[in-house]
Order: sequence, then C-alpha cells, then structure tokens
Amino acid sequence: MTPYGLDVAIRHTLLTEGRRAVQVIARRTASEPESAVAFAVGGVAVALVMLRTMSIPDRISWVAWSWALCFVRLRLARRNRLGLRMRARRMTARKRLVKAAA
Repeated sequence: MTPYGLDVAIRHTLLTEGRRAVQVIARRTASEPESAVAFAVGGVAVALVMLRTMSIPDRISWVAWSWALCFVRLRLARRNRLGLRMRARRMTARKRLVKAAA
C-alpha cells in the first residue's frame, strides 16, 4: 500500500468505525526493585514478564534476536582476544630481536 493509500484507509476506518476503530495496547513491566537482590535479578524479571505477555511469534522473534546479538558479541570478543594474542607475540618477538642485536 502506498503512503497515500494507507492514509486514506486509516482515515476511512476512523470515520466509519469511530471509537471501535482504536485499540489501546499496553504491556506490563517488571515491578520496581525493593532490595539489592531484586535489583541484581531485575533483568531476568523483565525477561520473564516480557515472555509471559507476548504472543508465540513475538517470543520466538525476541529470543532469536537475543541469541543472535549474544553470538555476535561473543564472536567480536573472540576476535579481539585473538588480536591481543597476536600483538603480544609480535612484541615478544621484537624484544628477542633487540636482545639478540645487543
């Protein structure tokens, strides 16, 4: 649908159906943490509330995106760790050359 066609369809629906055309959707959130332990596990509480209030396709999408971001981050961390090892080896090799030259 073109932007203009969508605009016309929305306006037509609002005019013909009135108040029944609008549906307000609100998602619950996790409660405020009251202790240090509740604050520490707040992320888990948010995840559980989100998973309980979502539809099945939303849950699958949310979990898939979470795991995908986790794998990307792990891959970047591994690449950085390997890069640091290679730099350390180069520095050690340079020190050996300097000692051998002296």
